[in-house]
Amino acid sequence: MASLLTLGSSALNAANVGLRTTGHNIANVNTPGYSRQVAVATTPMPQFSGSGFFGRGVEISTVRRVYDGFLTAQAHTATARAGEAFARAGQLDLVNGILGTTDGGIGAAMNAFQGAIGAAASHPGDLASRQSALSSAQALASQFNDAASRLAEQRRGVEAQLRSLVGGVNQQLKDVADLNRQIQLAQGNGQPPNDLLDRRDTLVRNLSQSIGVTSVSQSDGSLSLFVGSGQSVVLGASASTLSLQPDAFDPRHPVLGITQGSTFPPSTRASSPAAPSGACSSSPTRTSRRSRTRSAASRSPPPAPTTRAIAWAWTRRAGRERTFSRSPRRSRPRAATTPAPARSRRAWPTPRPSPRAAIASISTARITR
Repeated sequence: MASLLTLGSSALNAANVGLRTTGHNIANVNTPGYSRQVAVATTPMPQFSGSGFFGRGVEISTVRRVYDGFLTAQAHTATARAGEAFARAGQLDLVNGILGTTDGGIGAAMNAFQGAIGAAASHPGDLASRQSALSSAQALASQFNDAASRLAEQRRGVEAQLRSLVGGVNQQLKDVADLNRQIQLAQGNGQPPNDLLDRRDTLVRNLSQSIGVTSVSQSDGSLSLFVGSGQSVVLGASASTLSLQPDAFDPRHPVLGITQGSTFPPSTRASSPAAPSGACSSSPTRTSRRSRTRSAASRSPPPAPTTRAIAWAWTRRAGRERTFSRSPRRSRPRAATTPAPARSRRAWPTPRPSPRAAIASISTARITR
């Protein structure tokens, strides 16, 4: 059974956590993208005794942030649409100023030109009417040339803005991928990293205003970002890179492209260091002429099949690989050869009789006589 001292200690600890959370909220009242945090207090498992269950005080289960995922996604979508509309409105205002209205600019010049042409057509013999038509045509041509130069200047300005925007967007994409990695590691402890989540939401809101991204939450706590018709720019800890690439229809003007990237660590496969030139090895490797020929033949491409030559490869696994190739037999002229000399048989010496055989032969001769 919990004592009164234990109950009072748990209450003081819970109150201390609540005061720390409130102080953290007050300190970040002016922090952009900060979400208010709340300490969630729960009662621990009661202790059983013969008289029943007795409570053991209070404990803080987690510190959660006041956050709504649906409202945040809607805010990101609205921010993306507002940023797109604002950028389009700014460029259309510039185009409207270049083209002008019916009271000035190209519209007024075209009206004057049409009136002068009508007057010249009504009085073809009037020199003043014809001169007025020519002047109106020159004024209209100068208006078109001026509008074309100003539109080209506006396009160069837009391209310069894109170049300056690409670097900042790439850095923000890398920051989101890095925060995804940190959040995945932090959530392994079982508690949500509220401050890291707020920082990621702020970056996603800025990206939505710049390029209009769509976010999708994953089960491991990471956030995937997509642009356009579904091109991924952030997948977990991997971030893509935006770059300006030549347009396929007009290479003089760049367009925005996506290069898939990855932030995974490099492979740790060990590789043996190369021996310096001129150094002697303690155990040199000897390769026979047949093995060198076989390796060179394996690296060379196989011969193309033709009607006059047939080539095939037969691989036999008997400890080593052998490659056989066969071509049709060709009749070759045989060189004149001289017959080899006949080998003479070696004359073996006549064996000498032993002393006993000699004595026996002498005795036989005497008896015969």
